[in-house]
Amino acid sequence: MLIADDSQSSRDLLRFILERSGCDVIEAQDGEQALALALEFTPDLFILDLNMPRLDGYSVAAELRKQPAFTQTPILALSAGVTQTDPARIKESGFSAFLSKPIPPAGLRNCISRLL
Repeated sequence: MLIADDSQSSRDLLRFILERSGCDVIEAQDGEQALALALEFTPDLFILDLNMPRLDGYSVAAELRKQPAFTQTPILALSAGVTQTDPARIKESGFSAFLSKPIPPAGLRNCISRLL
């Protein structure tokens, strides 16, 4: 799994939850790094913060969907603040699901189980 979030504390929390669930985790601190790591490691699931520097989560998801290797790979969107227009944009960008921060560990595990 690849986690992309500009907040170190968010990445630390996600890594902790996921590794305790038996997942292998790769971290990126921005959208550009996420795309580079995706091409290098071909993760089976992406967890992207919507608001990141360089490339936001929307742009990363759209770019991933252009890659043949990732057309069916689950992409989970995370954000602390979602407006009324964001759900449509989330779907249009190619995300498979959305979770609002703060993320309850059980909710994250359940969502990932559904996606995989």
